[in-house]
Amino acid sequence: MSYSKDLREKVLKHIDLGATIEAASKLFLVGTSSIKRWKRNQRETGSVMGAGRPTGSYKIDEEKLKFFVNENPDALLEEISCEFGVTLSAISAALKRLNFSRKKSLRSIEKDVKKKD
Repeated sequence: MSYSKDLREKVLKHIDLGATIEAASKLFLVGTSSIKRWKRNQRETGSVMGAGRPTGSYKIDEEKLKFFVNENPDALLEEISCEFGVTLSAISAALKRLNFSRKKSLRSIEKDVKKKD
């Protein structure tokens, strides 16, 4: 959990008024490493907040996944993961992002029952 911008600014202001990092750490119950990082961020970027979590593109092309799932509505996660060369959890997360349900349609269940007879 990250500390609020308000708290970070209060801690650094307290240090600017003459307190040591250790004293501010004990007073505000914040680690000294965190305070040093905030000071460095403020000096380098002008903001006490960090850069945030890096985001990048996903491994799975969402358009290709949509097309594959629409063409193969009854494909198992294992089949989809083999097709895209990723793990089951990656496929599961991508389908969740795209709001695809993995429930089988009644039509496909009826086909399976007829095949077995």
